[in-house]
Amino acid sequence: MKKLLSTTAMLLPISVFAATGTDTTEELVVSATRLPETKSSVLGTVDVVTSEEIKIRNLKNLSEILALLPGVQTSTYGGRGQSSSFYVRGGNANQVLVLLDGETYSTGKISNINTNQIPANMIEKVEFIRGHRASVYGANAVLGVINIITKPEYRTSQRAAYTYSSYATHDFLTQNTIAITDKDVIKLAGGVGSSKGFNVHPVPGLNDGAEHGYKQHNLQLAYSHLFDNNLEVRGDYKYIYNKGDYDNSYFMPEIDENENDKHLLSGGANYTDDFYSFDFGVMYSHDNDYNYPENTSKYGPTSSAFKVKSVNSHFTNEFTVAEPWKVGFGVDYDYSRLDKDSNSYGSNFGESNISLINRAAYLYTKVDNEFMLGELSGRLDDNSTYGNEGTYSIGLGGKLPLDSLLSVRYGTGFRAPNMQELYFPYYGNKELKSEKSNNWEVSLTNNNALGNVYVNAFYNKFRNWIGSKPPMYLYENLDKVTIKGLEFGTDLSFLETHHFIASASLTDTENRTTHKELDGKAKQIYKARYHGSEKIAGHTIDGFGEYRFTSKRKFSNVPNQGGFGVVNIGVGFSVLNDMVRFGVGADNIFDKKYEYIYGYPTGGAIYSGTVEIRNLF
Repeated sequence: MKKLLSTTAMLLPISVFAATGTDTTEELVVSATRLPETKSSVLGTVDVVTSEEIKIRNLKNLSEILALLPGVQTSTYGGRGQSSSFYVRGGNANQVLVLLDGETYSTGKISNINTNQIPANMIEKVEFIRGHRASVYGANAVLGVINIITKPEYRTSQRAAYTYSSYATHDFLTQNTIAITDKDVIKLAGGVGSSKGFNVHPVPGLNDGAEHGYKQHNLQLAYSHLFDNNLEVRGDYKYIYNKGDYDNSYFMPEIDENENDKHLLSGGANYTDDFYSFDFGVMYSHDNDYNYPENTSKYGPTSSAFKVKSVNSHFTNEFTVAEPWKVGFGVDYDYSRLDKDSNSYGSNFGESNISLINRAAYLYTKVDNEFMLGELSGRLDDNSTYGNEGTYSIGLGGKLPLDSLLSVRYGTGFRAPNMQELYFPYYGNKELKSEKSNNWEVSLTNNNALGNVYVNAFYNKFRNWIGSKPPMYLYENLDKVTIKGLEFGTDLSFLETHHFIASASLTDTENRTTHKELDGKAKQIYKARYHGSEKIAGHTIDGFGEYRFTSKRKFSNVPNQGGFGVVNIGVGFSVLNDMVRFGVGADNIFDKKYEYIYGYPTGGAIYSGTVEIRNLF
């Protein structure tokens, strides 16, 4: 409670102070409907992690980026090379839709995405919209939408960086954006990394001294062209490879390997003017994921192989029918196929390929005038496995003095069962229904020249919650669940190059069947971070500081995990007209001992040093 009071006291005066700031151009975001709009015109809180902060903080993957976002609780089996996921607002990762450049990246496939496997050197920024968006995006957009944006801006920049950090960890990355003209841009990005790692699953007397390292490399090649009439076309290829050790030692020592390679090919076009806008995109992905004991074959009775091919596409239109009213409509098509030679430790998923197909159409209208902000949307999904799902959402906000907005939103949503839950050998259940939810949210926000301050209250009511229980652990529609909570936060920019973001998230979850709170969900998450830069004597000095607190988490089958707070800091110094930068950083500087998951301790304090070359021409 002391932490809450102190955080609230810090945030409340900011709205008064902020109103005295100088006017700046408001940032555009695209994740509410896939079309560009200002943050203040979106009903719902939008958070952005920019490429500037990714570079200053020297972040390495999506998991490290998500850890910055308000209300997001990350969860990792030890270190960087291990499996990693996240929770949002007390719910699961599969209740949040993840997009890659506006294209569905997370629905229908095997289990959840591993956020440790998505490299940060490809990412230009990450947008996060909290709350239900199922009536536009469909399955899994229940508690939020995360959009990973890799498309480059039309400007030339270069960056090559090498970092050495604890546990003999080496990372080299390069990011090159070449503006051939003011309407043609090419992006070439890539990286390699390796680490000896540490013992992520110590079992005394059984695997003492074990090290669980990893290797990774990636490549991105992208091109965009902007025509004189504001029509833009784009194409992109990405290759991502990760191989990491993990430990299955229980009664005897066993180190296993997880090897994953992804090929992603995407393209699209978009157009914007005062009357009409559209966005079209399509992405093909080929994802191979292998798990096998060290020094053995990828195939066999002691290994698993998941091979998934997907095609995801969308077409969104928006018309300004009469100021300030806008009407939009769109269609989505998603296809995922699990190859027939996919298997789990010698057991096949089936005798033939397994496919999931989802077709959808949606319609929305928005109004934004001097008195109010409103939206109404509806969507129909037709899925080859679980049938039809209809969702809708309605929201209305009243504009108050001092650039404030009081809004109320209600909508329905659903979470689709994925291939693991439907078809996994012995545990899958082809009769699963989709999870369904009713979602309410009330928000008070103040947007001004310096940034914004917000207070959100939310309530989510789920039925057909998918889970499993002993002794068979078959996936079933088991429970009814409620999640409710409060969020406070601020996002401020000052002196042009300095940024401060703080948030407090209070969440209460209940399984209404067992009358217990959900496993592993923290009731309190507090975050505060700063990053910025300044010119001093002709040189640029940049730095960051962060405090992150996660409260204790309860579990029904393992010991409860205590709360923990970590402090991360770093500083950089640039010379030769900012073309060469030296940086040092320390994560968990006070060497706090904690575990996200029982039996998998984190690595303690992590120290790093970086040298990089930037913008040579």
